[in-house]
Amino acid sequence: MSSVTEQLIACADASAIISTLKSFLTESADIQDRQASINEIMTFLMASKERKVLIRTLISDYSETNVEHDVQLELLETLLRSMMQESIKNNHTNLEILLSFFQLAVARLSAIGSGNRWIKWGECVLTVVYQNAKFLQNLIHISDKVEKNQWIAFVIRLATLLLQLRHTLDGHDDANPEFKTLTFVWKNLAKLATTAGPILSQMYIAENDTDNLNNHDEDQASSRHFHVQQAMAAAATSVERSVRQLLDMMDTPNTTECVLLDKFQFLKLYWRAFQRLFIVFGNFVKDELKNCVLLCVNVTASFVYFQWHGHFPSPAKQELRELVDQTLAFCEKLADKQVVNAHLQNKIHTFLWYSSEDMKCAVSQRQGSLDSTRNDVENAIQWGHLLVLTTFAGASVPNSFHSNATNPVKTNDLIRSVEISHLFARYRDCALLDNIASSNEVVQVFTDLILQYFEHFEQIKDLQLVLWQQTMYPDWMQRTVCWEVWRELLCFCWKEALAASMLQLVLDIISCDENDSIIVLASGVEDELFQLLCYVYRDLPVVLKDMCIHQVTRIINVISTEGPSHPFSLCVASQLQLLEHLVAVEFLKNYNGLLKEEWIAQYLPLCLECCGTVLELLSTETLTFSTPWENWLGIARVLDVSLLVLRGVFDNTELGHENAMELSNIIVHLSIEAIAQLAKHSKQMTQSHAIVNNVQVDRTVSSKRLNHNLQLERASVRSFTRAIETALYFLSKLGSILKTNTNHQCVRVLQDLLLIVDSARNLQHVGRGSELLIIVARFVESALFDMQIARNDMPVVWQLLRLLFQKLFTAAGKTESSLLLSVCLDALYEVVAHSNIVEHSEARLCDVVPKELKLLFATRVSMRKRSPEDFATALKRAIRSMPKTTFQTEQRSFHDTLRKQFPDDTTELYSDRGRSSQIDTVTTTKRLNENQCNSLSAKRQKLIHVATLCQEIQSFLSTLHEENAANVLLSDKELDDATTMLRSLLAKKHGTVNK
Repeated sequence: MSSVTEQLIACADASAIISTLKSFLTESADIQDRQASINEIMTFLMASKERKVLIRTLISDYSETNVEHDVQLELLETLLRSMMQESIKNNHTNLEILLSFFQLAVARLSAIGSGNRWIKWGECVLTVVYQNAKFLQNLIHISDKVEKNQWIAFVIRLATLLLQLRHTLDGHDDANPEFKTLTFVWKNLAKLATTAGPILSQMYIAENDTDNLNNHDEDQASSRHFHVQQAMAAAATSVERSVRQLLDMMDTPNTTECVLLDKFQFLKLYWRAFQRLFIVFGNFVKDELKNCVLLCVNVTASFVYFQWHGHFPSPAKQELRELVDQTLAFCEKLADKQVVNAHLQNKIHTFLWYSSEDMKCAVSQRQGSLDSTRNDVENAIQWGHLLVLTTFAGASVPNSFHSNATNPVKTNDLIRSVEISHLFARYRDCALLDNIASSNEVVQVFTDLILQYFEHFEQIKDLQLVLWQQTMYPDWMQRTVCWEVWRELLCFCWKEALAASMLQLVLDIISCDENDSIIVLASGVEDELFQLLCYVYRDLPVVLKDMCIHQVTRIINVISTEGPSHPFSLCVASQLQLLEHLVAVEFLKNYNGLLKEEWIAQYLPLCLECCGTVLELLSTETLTFSTPWENWLGIARVLDVSLLVLRGVFDNTELGHENAMELSNIIVHLSIEAIAQLAKHSKQMTQSHAIVNNVQVDRTVSSKRLNHNLQLERASVRSFTRAIETALYFLSKLGSILKTNTNHQCVRVLQDLLLIVDSARNLQHVGRGSELLIIVARFVESALFDMQIARNDMPVVWQLLRLLFQKLFTAAGKTESSLLLSVCLDALYEVVAHSNIVEHSEARLCDVVPKELKLLFATRVSMRKRSPEDFATALKRAIRSMPKTTFQTEQRSFHDTLRKQFPDDTTELYSDRGRSSQIDTVTTTKRLNENQCNSLSAKRQKLIHVATLCQEIQSFLSTLHEENAANVLLSDKELDDATTMLRSLLAKKHGTVNK
């Protein structure tokens, strides 16, 4: 075998060399030193350009036989490795040889469907291409046309062969390709597009040039053009087929996790390949653009559905969540002008804003028929559509496709506000779907996306206005999302100017002057503001917490300095409410500012002194029934503010500390004395309040003034009840000190509670009576439930408890307060279950519980003894047994209440969703509530709806400050059509009146 090289050199021509090589390859199977001989042949063939041509002949001869010869394969592999080490620039022969290797690999893979050797060969050829990535990216600009055309033909041929291999292996629905082979196809097709995208896309442009095509024969044309749209369509088809197969498998009961995971791997492969191809060829798929948009919705909806119902193990479910994020990140790239031009973005925008019903219909057709899970699949499609739409709309806000392409207008905050309104309307539709519990992760994704949309606003004031409008919409699911947006913007957005401005607006609205006609808060808005502040306070930066503390410090200074004669208004009442809510969230404990210790050192002694002064004033009995009502409540407000500050400091202090124990003893003494004095004078306070109220009602004043007076009275009485509540809070927290009964202090508190309960009936007209009774009942439940009473004290304590519960149950019957009744029953149960008062010989429940409540109390006791599992089962059974008509009646009642509270909102929320399927697709986004008023016909309701829309438009146009803002919304033709329709309606109205 040492003479192989000599034999090859002695050959006269190429045909003789080929014959000698064939003879050697046939006879060398048993040669021990075969590899050395193969290396000699490789050196001979690689020595010159003319000899390299013979390699293509060897490859061609081998491809014509179906028998695999080990020696031939070893020789070809050795030649391929040698080719990879040579430079292929300006070397047309090497390109042709590499292409021949790749053709052989693809042909064998097409024939047998798999083969590690052939995949390895293909990878080797493609590695050469990837090593010259920078050269290929600049190939379009090379002046050497020969070199340029050789490389273009080479790259296009590689991409075409990969696409043909995909058609062969996975070109029909019944195909069962090997995952490794398809990974080779799609991974390299996507990587080749990324590496040589300009070459493939430029050839696609030339393909549409008919003049260019006519100058080439068919073979030349096929080697010069890569069909981009075919590649995109093939990837999309594979994705949709994989989605259908997965949904079919999930609909089959006996499908195992292993089978699902195998098919899921195919879906991930196809989807990632599609994304990479689209990023490269996004501007060249205008004919497939709609299918691409539907595919994005389909895939997102499928991932959402798999999260809900997929029988995947935990790692796969986490991967599903990551795939949703990756898919939405891809949708965000659709708004990038470097990926998709403005004209195509305009089309994508139009497609995505299709109605939910149309989108569900279009996507469902691509998923096949799944009768058993149809509702859940359609719900997932609706969620997927919303997520994709929100992502694209948020990312495309800075672009300018909201107007005609011939006259683009930059998107402004006005259009942003309109789009956000529509996005939240679609979110409410999704939130009303059945699988709310399963949609928590999807809701979180939507929250993140809508937050990114809000961050694109140019003006902070516009952002605040839109966010407040959406926050106050009467839908708890939407408010939950808006609260999260507030929390992110105020606490975690790292934009101090934005966060400070937004918080300052909230504080300004809370503390606005009652004479300021600019800010008029609807019912419930102020409470929403306070709850929102409580929700975000713990996470606020120190600077924003300083703003909140500074706001309440001002009112503390005013009241503590001026005493009972301080001025009182709704603004002062709001600031007191702010202090109350900040104390409830332990504002000092959650505050780490530098001024914290200084603040405590200044206001703790001040408020202790104020408490002592007020209690001393009340104990001197200088106040009589004739004392003006304002003076009574002025004193109560001073005590209220002082106790709130003490509570803030108390919650900030660790009870184990020596100073804390001293403070606790002081607070217990103050609280007992405060309860005693407030109880002692509660009759005078409440009766004076009732007399003043009756006098005010008898006066003939405007309804607006009466409403203002009623609000002021409620705010005034709140200080009285809040002072009692805060004092009882201290006694609940320090119950161990109270229940020592030193100097009969526990008995004294029970006596004072009886006086407070008696005076509560004078506060019913302002809605504070039940509130005060509930405070008392909760105190008994939390602080006195486990009293261990001495034998000698049992008769007195039982008498007091019996009278207290009798009065509470009687008040609960008169006020028809279910909450009060529930709290009283719970308090009684806790006392009976834990206190030794039941050992008293005269302690009988029949003396405490009214006859009509005995059965209810027995049921409550049996429920408390049940295990959590039994209770959950009973609750489900009760819900199932509830008539549907009862539920609908309660729902309509709730909707009517919201309608009165928010009269300016449309009727969309209050629509009868049971009939939504009967309404045409065009009107589904504005469904009418046909049961809102039985006396009105359906047409009458539509007319009312039209009138409401006109009012909304008038109100909306009045807020426009820019002259060109209206031009962005409507064209002249649309305005003319609307004017014609309204004039026609008015003409019919005048005709009816004349008749």
